[in-house]
Amino acid sequence: MDAGKETRRTVDTTRVTPVAVIGMACRLPGGIDSPELLWEALLRGDDLVTEIPPDRWNADEYYDPEPGVPGRTVSKWGAFIDDVAGFDADFFGISEQEATALDPQHRLLLETAWEAMEHAGNTRAELVDTQTGVFMGMTSGDYTLQTADANALDGPYGFTGNNYSFASGRISYTLGLHGPAMTVDTACSSGLVAVHSACRSLHESECELALAGGVSLTMDPRRFVSGSLLGMGSPTGHCHAFDVAADGFVVGEACVVLLLKRLADAQRDGDRVLAVIRGTSSNQDGRTVNIATPSGPAQVAAYRAALAAGAVDPSTIGMVEAHGTGTPIGDPIEYASLAEVYGIDRPCALASLKTNFGHTQSASGALGLMKAILALQHGEVPQNIHFTQLPDEMAAIETNLFVPKANTPWPDNGSGEPRRAAVSSYGMSGTNAHAIIEQAPAGAAQDAGTTESGAAGPQVFALSATSPEGLQQTAARLADWATERAGEVDLADVGFTLARRRGHRPVRTAVIAGGPEELSAALREVAESETPYLPAVGQDDRGPVWVFSGQGSQWAAMGADLLASEPVFAATIATLEPLIAAESGFSVTEAITAPEVVTGIDRVQPTLFAVQVALAAAMKSYGVQPGAVIGHSMGESAAAVVAGALSLEDGVRVICRRSKLMTRIAGSGAMASVELPAQQVITELMSRTVDDVVVAVVASPQSTVIGGATQTVRDL
Repeated sequence: MDAGKETRRTVDTTRVTPVAVIGMACRLPGGIDSPELLWEALLRGDDLVTEIPPDRWNADEYYDPEPGVPGRTVSKWGAFIDDVAGFDADFFGISEQEATALDPQHRLLLETAWEAMEHAGNTRAELVDTQTGVFMGMTSGDYTLQTADANALDGPYGFTGNNYSFASGRISYTLGLHGPAMTVDTACSSGLVAVHSACRSLHESECELALAGGVSLTMDPRRFVSGSLLGMGSPTGHCHAFDVAADGFVVGEACVVLLLKRLADAQRDGDRVLAVIRGTSSNQDGRTVNIATPSGPAQVAAYRAALAAGAVDPSTIGMVEAHGTGTPIGDPIEYASLAEVYGIDRPCALASLKTNFGHTQSASGALGLMKAILALQHGEVPQNIHFTQLPDEMAAIETNLFVPKANTPWPDNGSGEPRRAAVSSYGMSGTNAHAIIEQAPAGAAQDAGTTESGAAGPQVFALSATSPEGLQQTAARLADWATERAGEVDLADVGFTLARRRGHRPVRTAVIAGGPEELSAALREVAESETPYLPAVGQDDRGPVWVFSGQGSQWAAMGADLLASEPVFAATIATLEPLIAAESGFSVTEAITAPEVVTGIDRVQPTLFAVQVALAAAMKSYGVQPGAVIGHSMGESAAAVVAGALSLEDGVRVICRRSKLMTRIAGSGAMASVELPAQQVITELMSRTVDDVVVAVVASPQSTVIGGATQTVRDL
């Protein structure tokens, strides 16, 4: 078989379903935690590469400018995310022990997936039990090495905290999703291959929505050193993509997640569409000079397959976000392959954000996709920093591809077609991925589901978090955002989003403001308050739990006010009146309105039963439905009636006849509740040689009921 011909053969691809990007979130170096901050950094031409921070490892201990020194690296630079250990475990219902065992990459994916969901205006309640897929790229296991070094890999969470499959599976578990969940490892192309897999899953209707992206953290020097010994690291600490000074890549870190939905479904549901993925592809280099050397023909095949999948003319592509690692071997191969497909008839910008953030490896394809989406939205191609001129080998190729040295308006393709971009990502093991994206359809990029812009008057802004500290941090971030965008803030939009497009956590507050400055000031008060915000009693879709108490909860005239003010309560008591009178021979209406406390077991228990059942009926009349009911002691009878296990008539028979039987066997003793564990109570009774009092009930691990001689119980 002619391997060359097989490599050059393009995939016979039928057109795929257009996919809308409806949400995006990221965690990047430099404190960048939103698409807006990413765009601002790109326009400024920020270089986020620094020396390796001391919280990772001692850079000088592993650094040697001389190439090939065993155990040493020629590079001590990279782009690193701040505070990768920070994680709100309570927010996700994860214990401190489990959170410590989780690979920080898993933690970042959880947080970023949640933010991508919210960026799309969705809440967990809307996604739970849906066919939403999760496709995440992850290719390094530095934390596994560190966990093994600490002899913690065999702990209770060692496997689930480090196994790659849990990086995606835990997102599905946390959000309650039922679509496919998979972690993709194709080395540096993992993130874009994950997006490709998500798009194909949507095309095949395996899922209705998909969270897709990638993550990469460099936590340990061993992999870093190994890459340097292979000659891949830059000794100058900068990425010079497609430049004559290209001398290797710089390590970077990132976590990027996008929420995807079929375009037709997004338009039907009124979702905000950020961009459209027209087509994607993935293939393999096969056999090359060595396993790490790319194949130009395979790259060309990937481009053409993605274009064919989206039925897109390559001449309409105005920008290519390239793999562009800044290596003297990889860049020329990629440049030549791109020039064979793009920039043939019209100018096409060629860029790589690895010049800003280094090579973010398994997150790089997803990050490049996010950059391209932002460029489509703004109609501008950000500058490619660290670029001066092409090497002679590339400059000799006739092409209209150009590397922008400054922020550049979107190239006009002269066709009247929407703006389109291509994104490339190549894995060191030979797996290539390519995506063709298009600006959002006219009118689809507007925020959907909000109130009318510019609604007059003060607005209410609801805030919530899992902890008091989290609430204040949320308020501080929102205050910063409101200050930075004072001239752009639509208060009605913000208020609506916070109230209707965010999940509500137990620690809550709200502020009222009529303008951006007032909003920022009110939020600062929350952020800087010394008074702790306490958890509130919330409500979810399951409804509240109703607990029906046992004997001892009665008081004088306990039903008088309700009889006078609540018609449903009064009607229920009226129904119970003849039933209880027939069984126990007294008027329950008189018992709950009398100025004296009702006495006698045979009267107390039916009276409490009647009040409990009538109160439940009154609550239901207001639309309150319990998620569960439970009864303590005699309260079980009312709980059984409210739950539908007993009819009202049978419930009356049970409580009245139960109380009569108890009256017959009731003696002269006494009982008391003690807030101590049962074993401690038994020990105390034995040490005091008490023989006429025993443990009657173990109510809870910390609560015990004793019973026995009245005087002894009182003395105890």
